Amino acid sequence: MQWLTIRRLKLADIPSAFPLIQLHHRGLTLAQWTDYARGILIDSNGVNAQGFLAAYDGEGIIHGVLQYERRHDVEGRLRLIATNIMACGLFHRHRIRIIKALAQSLSQMAPDFGCEHVAF
Repeated sequence: MQWLTIRRLKLADIPSAFPLIQLHHRGLTLAQWTDYARGILIDSNGVNAQGFLAAYDGEGIIHGVLQYERRHDVEGRLRLIATNIMACGLFHRHRIRIIKALAQSLSQMAPDFGCEHVAF
């Protein structure tokens, strides 16, 4: 999507993602989200590398978040797995386009993690 930029969520962007996260998890507090996301981002190295991709519009507003983790499958191959995907749009079709953009970006970054396969 040309009006969206997909990039990894940074520690400084955790609060900016909260409104979207809260739409999907209404009882979640900012402190809970911050603790969770910081834990993921701080512990993002190693075999089970993990993190978040975020879809930003031109004003820096986050419209989608995809959480990912690198894991070994039963055959010992590394897979990049989407564990949570959230998007907000005015219409269902708009949300689907955001999710597709996040998924495409995850697929494109899989080789950077040494992964041949992506799972959603």
